[in-house]
Amino acid sequence: MNSTIHKPLRILHLIPHLSGGGAERQMAYLSGGLVDRGHEIHVAYLTKGPDSSIHLSDRIHFHRLSCFNNHNPRILWKLLCLVHRIAPDIMQTWNPQMDILGGLAFQRDKSRWVLREPSCSQAWSDTWKIRLRILIARRASVIVANSRAGCQYWSGQRPNVPRMHISNGMPLEVIDRVEPINAATYGISSHQKVVLYAGRLSHEKNLSQLLPVLAQANKNVPFVFVFCGVGPLDASLRRQVESLGVQKTVFFEGMCSQRQVWAWMKRADVLVSLSQFEGCPNTVLEAMACWCRVLVSDIPAHRELLDQSTAEFVDPHDAHQMESTLMKMLQEKYTNNRIQKARKITERMTVEHMVDQYEKLYKQVLEGEYSTSSLEHKIETIHPESFRRREKEKIKTYTINDSDECEMHNV
Repeated sequence: MNSTIHKPLRILHLIPHLSGGGAERQMAYLSGGLVDRGHEIHVAYLTKGPDSSIHLSDRIHFHRLSCFNNHNPRILWKLLCLVHRIAPDIMQTWNPQMDILGGLAFQRDKSRWVLREPSCSQAWSDTWKIRLRILIARRASVIVANSRAGCQYWSGQRPNVPRMHISNGMPLEVIDRVEPINAATYGISSHQKVVLYAGRLSHEKNLSQLLPVLAQANKNVPFVFVFCGVGPLDASLRRQVESLGVQKTVFFEGMCSQRQVWAWMKRADVLVSLSQFEGCPNTVLEAMACWCRVLVSDIPAHRELLDQSTAEFVDPHDAHQMESTLMKMLQEKYTNNRIQKARKITERMTVEHMVDQYEKLYKQVLEGEYSTSSLEHKIETIHPESFRRREKEKIKTYTINDSDECEMHNV
């Protein structure tokens, strides 16, 4: 598709880590797509992280804001110097830490600031950092959320700042070229069932409740369970596996490249995502793109994308329901119609479509077409009555602590 902007833009993305997390991947997809359309892309970051695959193009200009730790005041000084030197048309921030730093460095008379919301209200505790983020966000030109719940969160926090919902993009052509993993190297035979979890090993993912369910279900329907990811619960989950006596059927893959995760998805019979909350769940979308069935928690983020014809829903706090549903999925024959419907959803959420939406948004922001009144109409159109009813339901939530608040979106 041809670019919607005739004049190339200079865009600066601010992100803390160049790791393989969800926000980092979306930033890489967007940056690569914008470069392909002739725009000049700069990325400022603090650390590289364990997965260097984020460097998708040598046509992107990377700037490391080297520092001793995340609270070093020199970061802000270096960012101010960088913003002054680059003079971007658009500055886009990708997590709370960079929202704060970027908001402080933002020069309204020289550029426009796009704040991206990666999650929803349940993700953010009432700490001074989050309150500071909300305070500084009043300077943003527009807030982009990857979910309806993210838009709803900011409608209550900053109703006078324009908001837009742009879903994550899936690199389907890249995903389709990945071959299924050779599970035989793990001692897994071709006829064995495989259940997969991929993402951050953290409390809001509901993993400690999942393991007893897996152990009980395994007594009736033998299968292998694979964890792809790292996080603060890594050690405790390994201990729990030992206490349940299922060491031989649970594999911890640790930090995986995205291609490894996709390869496991193409071998897995079911992907489980029983999070207590999400923004736009990358892992679920990727599994759908890999033709893998999904068992998900019944939360607004999953209902926004899926229904009973494309996924199985369970209460993330009902162990019996989780166990019975998982056993049913492992025992039943594959429902090709359900898998095909799920895949078609991802085919409407391509990286190219995401780039189109961002490019159009940048044009509107730069030309002053965005106003609070016009945006309120757009927000209303993407919040159907069914979603508003679900938002009113009481949902048991988990609030991450200060140490996790800048990393929880790495899923």
